[in-house]
Amino acid sequence: MTEATVRPAVDHAPPDALASPDEAKAIRQRRTGIVLMVASNGLLATGDATAKWLSTTYPVGEIIFLRGMIILALLLVLQSRSGLAKLRPRDLTGQLRRAVLFVLATFLMIWALSLLPLPTVSAISFASPIIVTALAPWLLGEIVGRQRWVVVVVGFVGVLLIVAPFGASWSLALLIPLGAAVAMALRDIATRQVVETETSESVVFVTVGATVAAASAAKRLEAAPTRAPHPSPTASSARRRACSSPPASRSTPRVSK
Repeated sequence: MTEATVRPAVDHAPPDALASPDEAKAIRQRRTGIVLMVASNGLLATGDATAKWLSTTYPVGEIIFLRGMIILALLLVLQSRSGLAKLRPRDLTGQLRRAVLFVLATFLMIWALSLLPLPTVSAISFASPIIVTALAPWLLGEIVGRQRWVVVVVGFVGVLLIVAPFGASWSLALLIPLGAAVAMALRDIATRQVVETETSESVVFVTVGATVAAASAAKRLEAAPTRAPHPSPTASSARRRACSSPPASRSTPRVSK
């Protein structure tokens, strides 16, 4: 077999076939991560569309509460077969920090969906990966190359074009999905910090539990009856004087003959 017949096979070989076992494993993990990230974004977009549809009928707290209860029930059913030991958190402080960021991002996102069009909210929320990339060198100690910094700058310019802070159609409501994007970015960074010691099941369990608790409190606040403001003492005394005083008699004018 000549060298000319062997070279094409080497040139067309996949990268993981020519790499060491550790490098091949890292390549497969990156591919799996990309597929899972794309699938999760698709599911999140479907969930946002459903939340937008429900927000016209139900309050924000009730939507988050019901969604959290469904996720929690499914998690308990799936984990009941293999045992509930994986639901136990090890780093409770890190888990609660991530849960608070998740709850904040969820409430801001659904609140934004109830006020703004779905395409606008989705476009602004996609600034979250850009924010993660910008904060990764300082919060995670990761190296961000020149090409990624160019992408970060271009992404922020795109967000500014959507928000249009100096445009005629700008409103304060556009800051709500932007705040949700920041909260989601910090949530992802917190996830990266706790995932080395925590199982994915425990992360979901603590996060969903915190979400259900926060949504339950929001439901109570939304269902609480609003009390009418108490009248001032001056207004009350004036009303009592008006009620106690007899009506003024009208004098009948005399007609001179």
